[in-house]
Amino acid sequence: MDSPVPKPDAPQAPPPSAPKRLAPRLLAAAAIAVVAAVAGTLLYLALRPKAVEVARAREGTVREEIHAPGTVQARVPVAISSRLTGAITRVLVDVGDHVTKRQLLVSLDDTDLRAKLESSKAAAAAATENVAAAEAALDKARADLELARLNHARSSELVKKQYVSQAEHDASTAALHVAEASEVNARKQIAARRAELARSEHEQSVAAAQLAYARIQAPMDGVVTRRLLVPSSPILQLVDPESLWVAALVDESLVGRVTVGQPAEIRLRSGARVKGTVARVTLQSDPVTRELEVDVAFDTHATRFSINEEAEVTIMGKPDRGLTVALAALTRRDGAQGVFVLRAGKAAFAPVRLGVSGRKDALSPSRVEAGQRVRPVER
Repeated sequence: MDSPVPKPDAPQAPPPSAPKRLAPRLLAAAAIAVVAAVAGTLLYLALRPKAVEVARAREGTVREEIHAPGTVQARVPVAISSRLTGAITRVLVDVGDHVTKRQLLVSLDDTDLRAKLESSKAAAAAATENVAAAEAALDKARADLELARLNHARSSELVKKQYVSQAEHDASTAALHVAEASEVNARKQIAARRAELARSEHEQSVAAAQLAYARIQAPMDGVVTRRLLVPSSPILQLVDPESLWVAALVDESLVGRVTVGQPAEIRLRSGARVKGTVARVTLQSDPVTRELEVDVAFDTHATRFSINEEAEVTIMGKPDRGLTVALAALTRRDGAQGVFVLRAGKAAFAPVRLGVSGRKDALSPSRVEAGQRVRPVER
C-alpha cells in the first residue's frame, strides 16, 4: 500500500525589503526641501530690490498755480421789475433770448393809465387858459393903477391951487388905493393860476410816466437768464455776457500772491476750458472758511453759460527758476515734508522746503519706506 505523499508547506511572505522601510524618511526629507525652497523664495523676494520709478531733480522753471473753486456770475445782474401793480398782458421774451437796449419786454394793462393821462391833459389845458386870463387881468390892473396914479398926481396939484375941491382930491386918492389893491390881487391871482398850471403839468408828467412804466423795456443789451412772473417780485433778469466772471474762493494763505491782471484758466463743469484774467480781489474774508473771493473775468465772449455753474479756476503766478522736483514725489514723514532719495541702493527720506509749485505728474511714493532696497527705473 502506497504511503501518502505529504503536502508541501504553504508559501510564506518574504521579509520586508529595505526600500520600503526608507519611504517615510524620504517623504519627510522631501517636505523639508519644499519648505526650504519656499522659504528661500520668500527670502529672495523679500530681499530683492523693489523696482521704483524715479525722476531726477533738475534745474528748471516753475510757474506757480493757485487752484480755487468758484461759480459763474455776472458782475451786475439786472432785475427787471414793474414799478406798477397791474395785470401783465404780454411777455415778449423768454430765457436765453438776446435783447437790445430799449427793446420791449413786457406789457401791462394800461387802460386806467391812459384815461388818467387824458384827464391830466385836459386839466393842464384848462390851467393854461386860466393863466392867460389872469395875465390879462393883471395887465388891466396895471393900466388902471397907472391911470389912478396920474389922476391922483394931477388932483394933488389942482387942490393946491384950489382948482378942485378937497372932496374931489380925496376921491382920486381913494381911486388910487383901489387900483393898487386891484393890481396886487391880480398878481396873486396869476401866481395861483400858474401854480395850478404847474401842478396839472406835473400830474400830466406823472400820468405819462406811469403809462410808460406799463411798457417794460430792456435797460441794456443782454441775455435773459430768468423769467419769474411772480407778483411783487422781479419779472425778468438780464445779464451782459461780456461782464461774466467766476467768483472763486482762494485761501487766505494764498491770496497775497494774487493780483489784478494775472492770467488764469477757467474750467467749467460743462467741460469747456477758457482763458481768463483776475479782475478783482475782494477785501473781506469769510470768518468760517478763511477764504476770500477772487473774481476772474472771461477773456473771450461766452457763447454758452449758466449763472451759478460750477467752475475750477487756475491762477497763473510769476515763473521762478531753481531746482525742481515732481509734486507727486512729495510725502510726509513724522510731520516733515520731503522726498525719498536713492542712497546705496536704498530709499532714504530727505526733508525739503518748497518755493513755488506748479502742476507736474509723477509716481506717488506712498508705498516706499525708508531703508527699503529699491531698484530705480527712470521715467
